[in-house]
Amino acid sequence: MKHPFTRGLRRPPGYSLSVQIPELQMEAVSRMFFAVVIGTTITVVAPIALGIFGVPGWVGILVGIAGAFGWGCVEAGRFIRLLALIRRKRLGWEGELATGEQLNQLYAHGYDIFHDLDGGRFNIDHVAVGPAGVFAIETKARVKSQGVEKEEYWRADFDGRQIDFAGYRTAAPLKQAQRNAEWLSRQLTSAIGEAVAVQPVVALPGWYVNRSGKSDIRVVNPIEFGKMIRGSRARPLDSSMIQRIAHQLDALCRDVAKDKQVVR
Repeated sequence: MKHPFTRGLRRPPGYSLSVQIPELQMEAVSRMFFAVVIGTTITVVAPIALGIFGVPGWVGILVGIAGAFGWGCVEAGRFIRLLALIRRKRLGWEGELATGEQLNQLYAHGYDIFHDLDGGRFNIDHVAVGPAGVFAIETKARVKSQGVEKEEYWRADFDGRQIDFAGYRTAAPLKQAQRNAEWLSRQLTSAIGEAVAVQPVVALPGWYVNRSGKSDIRVVNPIEFGKMIRGSRARPLDSSMIQRIAHQLDALCRDVAKDKQVVR
């Protein structure tokens, strides 16, 4: 049987995470299964093995129970860490979906949108290309702590150097967005043969962003994308350049269901 698609499909928002999450869930289930199987095996085999060497039966039983309990504790720790990782991955996936939902509204304004652009050892969550330029967008979905004042736990303050998530300060998203934009600029410039500037953006879905400092990196709530592109000071792109850039980006993210074989 032949696969019905003759070319790859574009990656949707959060594609890499949507692939990783089921794999992690299967790993978690496998750990639970093997914890039970191996723990039971230790409990049964230990008394028999020790009995061969003349160890009293009650000692063998205690050793088996202790071994099974120790193994269970190790696997339980791994399982708990896996669950925490799955929760973080799922939050990140949902954040990218929320950002992608807002970005898709820019199609009506002459923009082409690409998601989950593969950079090898990393990925760029979203890329928008249109009249106001090229934007490399990094989504950061963070939970909100209700241990602070109500009017503060939903607000992220950006002073131009770092982001303050209601007491937790970090510059990591800014550095990541800057690296992604620089990498994409080099890739597009090399492919097209003309200099292509890429503007770094950090999207914080679900947060009210209070900006108090200047920076070349935009930090916005995704619902502000329309306002962001209208206020962009980058050199406008003509339709021909937009098409050339979009062609290169399309080639980088059109690999879903590519070269799939259908098995009868």
